[in-house]
Amino acid sequence: MSLVRHPYSPYALLLFVALLVVWAYGIMEIPIYGDRGYFIYLSQLVARGGSLYQDSPYGYTPLGPLLSGGLIYLLEDVSGLKSYLIPRLGGFVAFLASSMLLYKTALVLFRRKLVALLCGLSWLGLSYVAVVSSGGLEPKVLVALLAILALYAVFTERYFLSGLACGLAVCCWQVAILYPLGIFLWLLLRRQITWKALGTFLAGGALSFIALLAYLYFSDSFTAFWQQAFLRKLAIEGDTLGESPFHWLTKLWPGFAGDMVFFLAAFLGFARCSVGIVNGFRRKAEEPGDPRFWLLLILTLLWSGFNTIEFQGSMDFVPMLPVLALWLAYFAARVMSGTLPSYAVAATLVLFLFADLLFIPESITLQDQEALVARINAQYQPDRVLVSGADFWYVIDEQPAPLKYFRMQYFEEYLMEHFAPGSKIGLLNHLRDWQPDLIITPVNRKNISFVKEADIFVQFRTTEARGPAEPFDMEAHRHFSLVPAGQQQFEIIQTQWSH
Repeated sequence: MSLVRHPYSPYALLLFVALLVVWAYGIMEIPIYGDRGYFIYLSQLVARGGSLYQDSPYGYTPLGPLLSGGLIYLLEDVSGLKSYLIPRLGGFVAFLASSMLLYKTALVLFRRKLVALLCGLSWLGLSYVAVVSSGGLEPKVLVALLAILALYAVFTERYFLSGLACGLAVCCWQVAILYPLGIFLWLLLRRQITWKALGTFLAGGALSFIALLAYLYFSDSFTAFWQQAFLRKLAIEGDTLGESPFHWLTKLWPGFAGDMVFFLAAFLGFARCSVGIVNGFRRKAEEPGDPRFWLLLILTLLWSGFNTIEFQGSMDFVPMLPVLALWLAYFAARVMSGTLPSYAVAATLVLFLFADLLFIPESITLQDQEALVARINAQYQPDRVLVSGADFWYVIDEQPAPLKYFRMQYFEEYLMEHFAPGSKIGLLNHLRDWQPDLIITPVNRKNISFVKEADIFVQFRTTEARGPAEPFDMEAHRHFSLVPAGQQQFEIIQTQWSH
């Protein structure tokens, strides 16, 4: 049997390509930035025995940081890796497993290895997903992985596994409820589905919530979880509700700027299938089209509807990407007729999918961030430095932040004002008593009321720092970028407190 026909050769190819992609993006060099850094910080908190929601606020269901924190706890000592690098291994595994499961799912749907392989490769060609996965075990990438598993299981009539995977996806991000909702609606519409199958699916979903409820019970976090993951999000993100139906599509730029060919092929597959189903209804067919594609259609409409109502950025689009990858495979199955020109089209599609690897922009690296943390720690006592909004700092320092609400974002102010009476005043008093010598904060955070009220941004000065190290040049480094270009500007402020 030739290597090409070997049953494991597609998986070997996907593994090789996944390794090539994360190597090209620099899995050990990608900087820690934004919410990705905060997820790693929470993972370190869990690994140290801390509690989500109680010790640090978190706006999602808890499974993502719990898994990532578990990896740190299990592997930190035996691997010799720094704690913040271990989630990157988990992110790579999720990235690779998603592509392999997409291959298996597409193979079930289309019975054509080349089409299925193209579907798996399309996932690896999504540059945004590759970069995010290389930076850690992102909860919404976990949602995508579990969603693919749920689709594979339901297409192979393993309803308990499908329900279990759906429930675990919801335990990573509450909005993932759209997947079990879509699958349940589809099962109800199927004439051949029995009540036993429906019950088995629901039982799998119910089982997945046992661990979630147990964690919230033993950590005494039910109230904090409800406030942070539901009430807070409904209250402060309501200003994005009811936007233009297609406004969310404009927010895909620049995160998915290099993946437009993926979206075009997926849209063509979706449109072709939709036309076929509509024509089937017009002919009054007993079951218009392959009913399995009805499920993809239902999920596409559900996720598009959610994105129309509430969409924060490119990361919110990741859980929908598995459905689009299968639509891409649908398009490929119709185009690839077995002739040489059709294979040429497929090869061209693959080249476009991975074209981003030729245009990776220059950026600061994780090593740059590590060097900055080490340099300032050498000049200032770590317990005399306050860093807000630059989550990578405490991740690299591998120490808990001195404040529970250290990010100084609007949602933290909302939590303090509405769910923790007196905590805002307590924080202000603590800052005035503590009077840190150095503050690092995003430039645009100074307009948040409790930051202004703290009176910590009193006056710039460039006097020499304490310690034997060379003084930090405050003027030269007052504004600097610690994340990929254009993401965020930070400001270093050496404080002079007023009394």
